[in-house]
Formats: sequence, C-alpha cells, structure tokens
Amino acid sequence: MCRGGAVTSCLLWLIGAVLLLCSGTAHAQSRTWTYTAGGNVNWTDTGKWAGGIVATGVNNTAQFSGLNITANTTVTVDAGRTISDILTGDTSQSQTWTFNGGPLNLANTTIQPQIRVLQSTVTFDTVITGVNGLRKEQAGTLVLNADNTYTGDTSINRGTLRYSKRAAFWVVTLLTSPGLPAAQVQIKLLQLPTRAVRPFQSCTPRCLSGLTVDRL
Repeated sequence: MCRGGAVTSCLLWLIGAVLLLCSGTAHAQSRTWTYTAGGNVNWTDTGKWAGGIVATGVNNTAQFSGLNITANTTVTVDAGRTISDILTGDTSQSQTWTFNGGPLNLANTTIQPQIRVLQSTVTFDTVITGVNGLRKEQAGTLVLNADNTYTGDTSINRGTLRYSKRAAFWVVTLLTSPGLPAAQVQIKLLQLPTRAVRPFQSCTPRCLSGLTVDRL
C-alpha cells in the first residue's frame, strides 16, 4: 500500500505499468501464428497467436509458417485487416491454408507488399485491396480466387501464381524467367472479347503458356 511520500512514486509506477501494458496490446505488430490443429479459425483469435497478440498494421508481417499443421486450415479475416507481409507454409507439405472473409489490405511504405508461400498451397478467397501491388515469393503456390481491387503490379519471384477471376487489367512482372533478363517481361491479362483470359490459369517463372507476353 502507498503511504506518505511514497504516494507520488506509486502513482507514477502505476501509470507507467498501464502505458507499458497498452503499448504491448494496442500497437500494430508483426506476430507468429502458433495453432496447428487446423480447421476453421478466426484471424482475430488472440489464443492462436504467439503472446496473444494479433498480427496487424502497415509494414508488419503475419507469419503462418514454420508449423506442421495437422489439417487444412481456413482463416477467416473476420475484421478489416491491414498487413504488409504474409508468410505461409506447412513443414509436412501435406496441408493447405485458405483465407476468406475480409477485405485484406496489403500496405507497405518501403517495399511492395508480399505473400510468401514456403510450401504447399495458400488460397485467398478474401478480397485483397491496396495501392502498391502484390509480390509473390517462395516456391509454393498462391491461388487468388476473389475479385481483388488492389492496384499496381503483380510480381512473381518464385513459385506459382494461379487466378480464377479475370481482372480488367493486370500486369504480372516475372522477376526471374529462363532466357529473359530479370524484370524484363510483362504478362498483360486483358478482359476483352478477343483476348479473354480463360478462367483459372497458372503462371510460374517457367510457364507462360496461354498468356499474352509483352517485352518491356
């Protein structure tokens, strides 16, 4: 109990403790998902994140990797969420990730927002928004199923990008491609009667079949 001259010191200590607690919960942070049982889960479930803190915010990473998930996992983005970098994977390479709900806003003030798929497949049924495009990284497969509204280039550095919705105009920059200099090819997907893109195509740095390719 605080008595006499110690009252002021106690109050200052209490204020500092409250501020420290708030700084740990209210500020946007990069965090790691720890739940491995799979099934249907919510992004905002604090019990599924390390330290009980949900990943969110510009320039921050949501890590869904380094885990051996025991069943396919569907994460519902149950509140509008902003994040810069999403890292997914399954160390057994036998289970998949799916994200729905949303929307999910990709935002970064220094580099292009990215989705990194270390292993297996991650599917986004949620609408992806943002103004700085999307960069696909690592060897796994990224599937975009929604009518995404983000603007800017879509870049593929490694792995496979699949899409099932035709955008009015997409530019996909292949950062690595055999026989072509790095960052020297664009794939233009035009939703026009004479050049309509067939639903659900795949694109990897090694496969350009069925796509319109233009040199920069």
